[in-house]
Amino acid sequence: MRIAGQHCPRWVIAGAIYFNHEAHRFIAADIEIEGDRIAAIKAAGSSRVARTMDARGCVCTPGLIRAGTGQPAPRRLDDHLLRAGITTLGYVCATARECIRAAHATRGRIVAGLTLNAFSSERNAQRHADARESVHELRIFERIAAHVASAGAHLTPAVRCAAIRSAHELVYAHRFAAALGRKLAIALSDSPSAAQAFRERFFCSEMELLAYLHLLGPEVTVWGLSQLTRRDVDILRASGAAAFGAGGQLPSTRRQRAPGASEPHATRLCAFGSGLAVIGGSNCAGGFGPSPGLSAPRGAERVSAADARVDALTVCAAAALGDPTCGRIAPGMRADLCLFSGAATAVRSLGSEAFLRLFARGEPEAVVVGGVLVAGAARASVDETAVSPRRSDSRALRRVAHTPASS
Repeated sequence: MRIAGQHCPRWVIAGAIYFNHEAHRFIAADIEIEGDRIAAIKAAGSSRVARTMDARGCVCTPGLIRAGTGQPAPRRLDDHLLRAGITTLGYVCATARECIRAAHATRGRIVAGLTLNAFSSERNAQRHADARESVHELRIFERIAAHVASAGAHLTPAVRCAAIRSAHELVYAHRFAAALGRKLAIALSDSPSAAQAFRERFFCSEMELLAYLHLLGPEVTVWGLSQLTRRDVDILRASGAAAFGAGGQLPSTRRQRAPGASEPHATRLCAFGSGLAVIGGSNCAGGFGPSPGLSAPRGAERVSAADARVDALTVCAAAALGDPTCGRIAPGMRADLCLFSGAATAVRSLGSEAFLRLFARGEPEAVVVGGVLVAGAARASVDETAVSPRRSDSRALRRVAHTPASS
């Protein structure tokens, strides 16, 4: 993966209608990009940066974020995911080599969870109760994280529940993540046989054991929801932990939240179609239960529901993965963007509903990851757009900006 910040001068996406997360509406602006970050957002037409992408009439959104639960780390971020606007993908890796390989091989961005099962099991056998005493191991993890970060990826500690032999391994992994100051990814069983084997070994479900050990909270992200029971869902809701899983996996809950009721510390899950992710967390508002795909919500609370769904696909997903540098368009954030043409007039009054409809309608015209155009109608001619300031690249970008949207 080529890092744009090593060679790229500042350039600007001029005149785009971008999605503002603070107001949950679309605003016209000039978005200045330097390296792999958004350098500044200025009033439309006010930027004086010489290298310009003419994006008048285009809509700009942050890239979507997804977790690949229950799957091995990819050798590359598949083109069909990039074309769908998914710029960041979370995976649980078995080894450091697997994490590093995935980080360097993809044109998108990887958030890799490095499993600590073998390490936790060994330390538990040696009766190392406090992970904070493992200074040498903490430094090794930080060095691996730095190597992964050099490829534009993010590393977080993880543990697979189905593989543990003792509850002490979960406690140790939790303390290890706390000593690092990083979120802990807890991967649950992804098959009925694995979930049943865990129950037979510990006489309770994975969620019940985690709750008993007091390991669920905002500092934890639970990956994989396919084997949860109704009681497990209730535990997850009350915990404040974030969660990732495929849409349609959740069983219906035994109790429904009363209209207007407040659950300030609860995990709120926003479910999408089977192809996307379910994301929740104590800092994310939203409904509970399945909803059909990415279509805009209906009913009296449709505006707030649409806001919650957009947040779940972007900022809440970034927070759940422990990487707050992506998921929104703001100065200092990563330049992971999706560009749609021909919809600027329609989106201004619809806000989050328009955001959802853009992705439900079809693929973005262009996708930018870390300041580099990696997918879109003219990718073949502008693959290194953000790396070298050629005049032909600027003309190609303008062609992308005015290409009619596919139906």
